[in-house]
Amino acid sequence: MRRGIEIEWQLACRDAAALGRWLARARFSDGWDVAPLGIRRLVDAYWDTADGRVARAGFALRVRRVGGAVEATLKALRGVEAGTPAGDAAGGIARRREITSRASTARIAAVRASTGRVGKRLRRISGSRPLRRLFSVRTHRSVFALRDGSRVIAEVALDRSEIRAPGARPRRFERLEIEVTAGPVARVAAFVAVLCRRRRLVPAVRSKFEEGLRVVALESVRRR
Repeated sequence: MRRGIEIEWQLACRDAAALGRWLARARFSDGWDVAPLGIRRLVDAYWDTADGRVARAGFALRVRRVGGAVEATLKALRGVEAGTPAGDAAGGIARRREITSRASTARIAAVRASTGRVGKRLRRISGSRPLRRLFSVRTHRSVFALRDGSRVIAEVALDRSEIRAPGARPRRFERLEIEVTAGPVARVAAFVAVLCRRRRLVPAVRSKFEEGLRVVALESVRRR
């Protein structure tokens, strides 16, 4: 991430385990190398007020647990360039503003009361309105480092995720995410193009947040 701007590609993936095995042994002729870093298990909860104040302010609020660590993030729903959509459907690239703070607990009341950047912004956005959990996402993530010569320029993550919402059927999907860590962006983009060509990958249609909202909306329709 660069100065609070997340630059990443989200690509649809049918078999993350098979793609992970391929990545672990793949060879690239243009100076790139992919090295496995291990497994992470993520538990994300997305929150908003009943009248959608966080979304209307242009953000999604995510509280993430990874092992014993907790972080809260306000992720912009629009791109940083002239208010464009955060994802570029043509190339799969997304450039989004992110505001992230470490948290001592995943309790949403503590997150809002915190003195970090997220807590301060969240209090301005939500006022006294209570926050409710929209849905949660549990992810099994296989992580790789993308090196260009001796420098790590991006993180490659293979995700197997499950969305859970109250009363709704779980929604499972798999995804490949490539996030720029040190750039240059053009070099990462070139790697993504090669990867898409060799593995016939295409941009994901929706972000994880949008996938979660879809699950909630479908459940709402089903109950009518």
